[in-house]
Amino acid sequence: MSPNTIDTNFSFEKRFGAEFNFRQRLTESQFRTQIGYSKRIALSSGETRQRNSRQKVREHLRQHILAQEGREGETGAAMLAKRPAGRNASALKYDILTAMGAFALGQGKGAQKLVLRFMTLMTARYNWQRDELAVGQREIARLWDVDERTVKREMAKLRCMGWLVVKRQGARGRVTEYGIDLERLLADTEERWGAVGPDFEHRMQAADEPAPNVVPLRPGAAPPAPDISDGSEWSLAKAVLHAEDPANYASWVQGLERVGRAGGRLVLKAPSRFHANYVMSHLMPRLLAACRDVDGKVSAIVVEA
Repeated sequence: MSPNTIDTNFSFEKRFGAEFNFRQRLTESQFRTQIGYSKRIALSSGETRQRNSRQKVREHLRQHILAQEGREGETGAAMLAKRPAGRNASALKYDILTAMGAFALGQGKGAQKLVLRFMTLMTARYNWQRDELAVGQREIARLWDVDERTVKREMAKLRCMGWLVVKRQGARGRVTEYGIDLERLLADTEERWGAVGPDFEHRMQAADEPAPNVVPLRPGAAPPAPDISDGSEWSLAKAVLHAEDPANYASWVQGLERVGRAGGRLVLKAPSRFHANYVMSHLMPRLLAACRDVDGKVSAIVVEA
Protein backbone atom coordinates (compact mmCIF):
# COMPACT_ATOMS: atom_id res chain seq x y z
CA MET A 1 0.00 0.00 0.00
CA SER A 2 1.46 3.36 -1.05
CA PRO A 3 1.75 6.17 1.53
CA ASN A 4 -0.87 8.29 -0.38
CA THR A 5 -3.48 5.50 -0.34
CA ILE A 6 -6.04 4.92 2.43
CA ASP A 7 -7.89 1.68 3.02
CA THR A 8 -11.58 2.69 3.42
CA ASN A 9 -13.30 -0.71 3.32
CA PHE A 10 -14.51 -0.66 6.93
CA SER A 11 -15.13 3.07 7.38
CA PHE A 12 -17.26 3.52 4.23
CA GLU A 13 -19.29 0.35 4.85
CA LYS A 14 -20.10 1.46 8.37
CA ARG A 15 -20.77 5.13 7.64
CA PHE A 16 -22.49 5.17 4.27
CA GLY A 17 -24.13 1.70 4.15
CA ALA A 18 -25.05 0.00 0.92
CA GLU A 19 -24.34 3.08 -1.21
CA PHE A 20 -20.59 2.74 -0.56
CA ASN A 21 -20.50 -0.98 0.13
CA PHE A 22 -17.59 -1.83 -2.13
CA ARG A 23 -13.97 -2.92 -1.78
CA GLN A 24 -11.53 -0.70 -3.51
CA ARG A 25 -8.62 1.57 -2.82
CA LEU A 26 -9.13 5.32 -2.88
CA THR A 27 -6.43 7.87 -3.20
CA GLU A 28 -6.19 10.50 -0.50
CA SER A 29 -7.69 13.20 -2.74
CA GLN A 30 -10.66 10.97 -3.71
CA PHE A 31 -11.26 10.12 -0.07
CA ARG A 32 -11.35 13.80 0.91
CA THR A 33 -13.76 14.51 -1.95
CA GLN A 34 -16.14 11.81 -0.70
CA ILE A 35 -15.95 13.08 2.87
CA GLY A 36 -16.78 16.64 1.76
CA TYR A 37 -19.75 15.37 -0.26
CA SER A 38 -21.10 13.43 2.70
CA LYS A 39 -20.77 16.47 4.94
CA ARG A 40 -22.76 18.56 2.49
CA ILE A 41 -25.49 15.91 2.41
CA ALA A 42 -25.60 15.80 6.20
CA LEU A 43 -25.75 19.62 6.38
CA SER A 44 -28.56 19.77 3.84
CA SER A 45 -30.53 17.10 5.71
CA GLY A 46 -30.04 18.95 8.98
CA GLU A 47 -31.31 22.21 7.47
CA THR A 48 -34.37 20.41 6.07
CA ARG A 49 -35.19 18.90 9.45
CA GLN A 50 -34.75 22.27 11.15
CA ARG A 51 -37.02 23.98 8.60
CA ASN A 52 -39.70 21.30 9.00
CA SER A 53 -39.47 21.69 12.77
CA ARG A 54 -40.01 25.44 12.52
CA GLN A 55 -43.02 24.91 10.27
CA LYS A 56 -44.54 22.47 12.76
CA VAL A 57 -44.07 24.99 15.57
CA ARG A 58 -45.73 27.76 13.56
CA GLU A 59 -48.65 25.48 12.68
CA HIS A 60 -49.05 24.50 16.34
CA LEU A 61 -49.09 28.16 17.40
CA ARG A 62 -51.61 29.03 14.69
CA GLN A 63 -53.95 26.23 15.79
CA HIS A 64 -53.57 27.34 19.39
CA ILE A 65 -54.53 30.93 18.52
CA LEU A 66 -57.54 29.77 16.53
CA ALA A 67 -58.63 27.58 19.44
CA GLN A 68 -58.31 30.51 21.85
CA GLU A 69 -60.56 32.57 19.59
CA GLY A 70 -63.13 29.80 19.63
CA ARG A 71 -62.60 28.99 15.97
CA GLU A 72 -61.96 25.73 14.14
CA GLY A 73 -59.96 25.08 11.01
CA GLU A 74 -59.01 27.81 8.63
CA THR A 75 -62.18 29.86 8.60
CA GLY A 76 -63.95 29.30 11.90
CA ALA A 77 -66.96 27.43 13.17
CA ALA A 78 -69.40 30.13 12.12
CA MET A 79 -68.05 30.05 8.59
CA LEU A 80 -68.24 26.29 8.44
CA ALA A 81 -71.93 26.61 9.23
CA LYS A 82 -72.24 28.74 6.08
CA ARG A 83 -69.93 26.55 3.98
CA PRO A 84 -72.00 25.02 1.15
CA ALA A 85 -72.33 21.30 1.88
CA GLY A 86 -74.92 18.59 1.71
CA ARG A 87 -78.07 18.42 -0.36
CA ASN A 88 -78.58 22.22 -0.52
CA ALA A 89 -74.97 23.04 -1.40
CA SER A 90 -75.72 24.12 -4.98
CA ALA A 91 -78.57 26.39 -3.92
CA LEU A 92 -76.43 28.00 -1.22
CA LYS A 93 -73.65 28.71 -3.73
CA TYR A 94 -76.12 30.55 -5.94
CA ASP A 95 -77.43 32.45 -2.93
CA ILE A 96 -73.92 33.59 -2.00
CA LEU A 97 -73.23 34.78 -5.56
CA THR A 98 -76.64 36.52 -5.59
CA ALA A 99 -75.79 38.32 -2.35
CA MET A 100 -72.48 39.46 -3.84
CA GLY A 101 -74.19 40.69 -7.00
CA ALA A 102 -76.85 42.60 -5.08
CA PHE A 103 -74.16 44.17 -2.92
CA ALA A 104 -72.13 45.23 -5.96
CA LEU A 105 -75.14 46.86 -7.66
CA GLY A 106 -75.51 49.17 -4.67
CA GLN A 107 -71.90 50.37 -4.86
CA GLY A 108 -69.88 52.65 -7.11
CA LYS A 109 -68.36 51.61 -10.44
CA GLY A 110 -65.00 50.71 -8.93
CA ALA A 111 -66.52 48.40 -6.32
CA GLN A 112 -68.88 46.92 -8.88
CA LYS A 113 -65.99 45.97 -11.13
CA LEU A 114 -64.02 44.52 -8.22
CA VAL A 115 -66.88 42.31 -7.03
CA LEU A 116 -67.71 41.22 -10.57
CA ARG A 117 -64.12 40.14 -11.11
CA PHE A 118 -64.12 38.28 -7.82
CA MET A 119 -67.40 36.53 -8.65
CA THR A 120 -65.99 35.44 -12.01
CA LEU A 121 -62.86 34.10 -10.34
CA MET A 122 -64.90 32.22 -7.75
CA THR A 123 -67.17 30.69 -10.38
CA ALA A 124 -64.25 29.61 -12.56
CA ARG A 125 -61.59 28.51 -10.12
CA TYR A 126 -62.78 28.35 -6.48
CA ASN A 127 -62.98 24.91 -4.85
CA TRP A 128 -65.98 25.25 -2.53
CA GLN A 129 -65.50 21.94 -0.79
CA ARG A 130 -61.85 22.51 0.14
CA ASP A 131 -62.10 26.31 0.49
CA GLU A 132 -59.21 26.68 -1.92
CA LEU A 133 -58.42 29.28 -4.53
CA ALA A 134 -54.99 28.61 -6.03
CA VAL A 135 -54.55 30.49 -9.31
CA GLY A 136 -51.49 32.28 -10.67
CA GLN A 137 -51.57 36.01 -11.36
CA ARG A 138 -50.95 35.46 -15.07
CA GLU A 139 -53.99 33.20 -15.35
CA ILE A 140 -56.15 35.65 -13.38
CA ALA A 141 -54.98 38.52 -15.61
CA ARG A 142 -55.99 36.52 -18.69
CA LEU A 143 -59.41 35.77 -17.16
CA TRP A 144 -60.02 39.40 -16.17
CA ASP A 145 -58.50 40.80 -19.38
CA VAL A 146 -56.11 43.05 -17.42
CA ASP A 147 -52.39 43.15 -16.70
CA GLU A 148 -50.74 41.42 -13.73
CA ARG A 149 -50.23 44.75 -11.97
CA THR A 150 -54.00 45.25 -11.86
CA VAL A 151 -54.41 41.71 -10.52
CA LYS A 152 -52.04 42.45 -7.64
CA ARG A 153 -53.94 45.64 -6.80
CA GLU A 154 -57.39 44.01 -6.94
CA MET A 155 -56.34 40.97 -4.90
CA ALA A 156 -54.87 43.31 -2.29
CA LYS A 157 -58.22 45.15 -2.09
CA LEU A 158 -60.04 41.86 -1.54
CA ARG A 159 -57.63 40.95 1.25
CA CYS A 160 -58.17 44.34 2.87
CA MET A 161 -61.93 43.81 2.71
CA GLY A 162 -61.44 40.52 4.52
CA TRP A 163 -63.14 38.49 1.80
CA LEU A 164 -59.91 36.86 0.68
CA VAL A 165 -57.59 35.15 3.19
CA VAL A 166 -54.06 33.90 2.49
CA LYS A 167 -53.81 30.26 3.55
CA ARG A 168 -50.35 29.56 2.14
CA GLN A 169 -47.95 32.14 0.77
CA GLY A 170 -46.61 31.53 -2.71
CA ALA A 171 -43.00 30.64 -3.34
CA ARG A 172 -40.82 29.78 -6.29
CA GLY A 173 -42.79 27.42 -8.50
CA ARG A 174 -45.91 27.59 -6.29
CA VAL A 175 -48.80 30.05 -6.43
CA THR A 176 -50.37 31.62 -3.35
CA GLU A 177 -53.26 29.61 -1.94
CA TYR A 178 -56.27 31.64 -0.78
CA GLY A 179 -59.42 30.89 1.17
CA ILE A 180 -62.66 32.89 1.24
CA ASP A 181 -64.01 34.26 4.52
CA LEU A 182 -67.67 33.58 3.86
CA GLU A 183 -68.67 34.86 7.28
CA ARG A 184 -67.18 38.29 6.55
CA LEU A 185 -68.54 38.28 3.00
CA LEU A 186 -72.09 37.54 4.14
CA ALA A 187 -71.88 40.12 6.93
CA ASP A 188 -70.84 42.82 4.44
CA THR A 189 -73.59 41.95 1.97
CA GLU A 190 -76.40 41.44 4.52
CA GLU A 191 -77.78 44.95 4.10
CA ARG A 192 -78.70 44.15 0.48
CA TRP A 193 -80.43 40.79 1.09
CA GLY A 194 -83.82 42.46 1.45
CA ALA A 195 -83.47 43.97 -2.02
CA VAL A 196 -83.52 40.48 -3.52
CA GLY A 197 -86.72 39.50 -1.71
CA PRO A 198 -88.07 38.38 1.66
CA ASP A 199 -87.69 34.70 0.77
CA PHE A 200 -84.00 35.22 -0.02
CA GLU A 201 -83.47 37.15 3.20
CA HIS A 202 -85.18 34.39 5.16
CA ARG A 203 -82.96 31.70 3.61
CA MET A 204 -79.76 33.64 4.24
CA GLN A 205 -80.66 34.35 7.84
CA ALA A 206 -81.37 30.63 8.37
CA ALA A 207 -84.27 31.38 10.71
CA ASP A 208 -85.20 28.66 13.20
CA GLU A 209 -88.95 28.86 12.60
CA PRO A 210 -90.22 26.99 9.51
CA ALA A 211 -91.70 28.86 6.57
CA PRO A 212 -95.50 29.30 6.61
CA ASN A 213 -95.95 26.90 3.66
CA VAL A 214 -93.79 24.16 5.19
CA VAL A 215 -95.35 21.54 7.42
CA PRO A 216 -92.77 20.43 10.03
CA LEU A 217 -92.48 16.77 10.88
CA ARG A 218 -92.78 16.24 14.60
CA PRO A 219 -92.19 12.90 16.27
CA GLY A 220 -95.30 11.60 18.01
CA ALA A 221 -96.55 8.60 19.90
CA ALA A 222 -96.78 5.20 18.27
CA PRO A 223 -99.99 4.71 16.25
CA PRO A 224 -102.74 2.67 17.89
CA ALA A 225 -103.13 -0.97 16.98
CA PRO A 226 -105.68 -1.65 14.22
CA ASP A 227 -109.17 -2.89 14.93
CA ILE A 228 -109.38 -6.64 14.26
CA SER A 229 -112.96 -7.10 15.33
CA ASP A 230 -114.15 -7.88 11.77
CA GLY A 231 -111.67 -10.80 11.59
CA SER A 232 -110.73 -10.12 7.95
CA GLU A 233 -107.39 -11.21 6.63
CA TRP A 234 -106.38 -7.58 6.00
CA SER A 235 -107.18 -6.46 9.56
CA LEU A 236 -105.15 -9.34 10.97
CA ALA A 237 -102.30 -8.63 8.55
CA LYS A 238 -102.31 -4.96 9.59
CA ALA A 239 -101.96 -6.06 13.22
CA VAL A 240 -98.90 -8.14 12.24
CA LEU A 241 -97.35 -5.20 10.34
CA HIS A 242 -98.09 -2.83 13.24
CA ALA A 243 -96.24 -5.10 15.65
CA GLU A 244 -93.24 -5.43 13.30
CA ASP A 245 -92.69 -1.73 12.51
CA PRO A 246 -95.09 0.87 14.00
CA ALA A 247 -93.46 3.80 12.19
CA ASN A 248 -93.65 2.19 8.77
CA TYR A 249 -97.20 1.05 9.55
CA ALA A 250 -98.25 4.62 10.39
CA SER A 251 -96.70 6.02 7.20
CA TRP A 252 -97.82 3.52 4.58
CA VAL A 253 -100.04 0.69 5.88
CA GLN A 254 -102.54 2.43 8.10
CA GLY A 255 -104.08 4.36 5.20
CA LEU A 256 -104.71 1.27 3.05
CA GLU A 257 -108.32 0.09 2.99
CA ARG A 258 -109.66 -3.31 1.96
CA VAL A 259 -111.80 -3.14 -1.20
CA GLY A 260 -112.49 -6.81 -1.82
CA ARG A 261 -111.10 -10.19 -2.69
CA ALA A 262 -111.44 -12.51 -5.67
CA GLY A 263 -110.05 -15.93 -4.88
CA GLY A 264 -106.50 -15.48 -3.73
CA ARG A 265 -106.31 -11.89 -5.04
CA LEU A 266 -106.71 -9.20 -2.37
CA VAL A 267 -107.54 -5.64 -3.55
CA LEU A 268 -106.58 -2.62 -1.42
CA LYS A 269 -107.13 1.11 -1.91
CA ALA A 270 -104.52 3.82 -1.20
CA PRO A 271 -105.27 7.51 -0.50
CA SER A 272 -103.21 8.65 -3.52
CA ARG A 273 -101.51 7.37 -6.65
CA PHE A 274 -98.08 8.10 -5.20
CA HIS A 275 -98.99 6.14 -2.07
CA ALA A 276 -100.17 3.20 -4.15
CA ASN A 277 -97.05 3.20 -6.35
CA TYR A 278 -94.74 3.35 -3.34
CA VAL A 279 -96.47 0.44 -1.59
CA MET A 280 -96.45 -1.66 -4.77
CA SER A 281 -92.75 -1.04 -5.45
CA HIS A 282 -91.32 -1.09 -1.92
CA LEU A 283 -93.64 -2.88 0.51
CA MET A 284 -95.39 -5.57 -1.50
CA PRO A 285 -93.25 -8.53 -0.27
CA ARG A 286 -93.83 -7.49 3.34
CA LEU A 287 -97.58 -7.06 2.87
CA LEU A 288 -97.92 -10.37 1.06
CA ALA A 289 -95.95 -12.20 3.76
CA ALA A 290 -98.12 -10.73 6.53
CA CYS A 291 -101.32 -11.72 4.70
CA ARG A 292 -100.08 -15.24 4.12
CA ASP A 293 -99.24 -15.55 7.83
CA VAL A 294 -102.93 -15.13 8.66
CA ASP A 295 -104.41 -16.63 5.48
CA GLY A 296 -102.31 -18.96 3.38
CA LYS A 297 -104.74 -18.74 0.43
CA VAL A 298 -103.76 -15.13 -0.36
CA SER A 299 -101.61 -15.32 -3.51
CA ALA A 300 -101.53 -11.70 -4.72
CA ILE A 301 -102.23 -8.14 -3.55
CA VAL A 302 -103.25 -5.25 -5.76
CA VAL A 303 -103.15 -1.64 -4.52
CA GLU A 304 -105.33 0.87 -6.35
CA ALA A 305 -105.48 4.66 -6.00
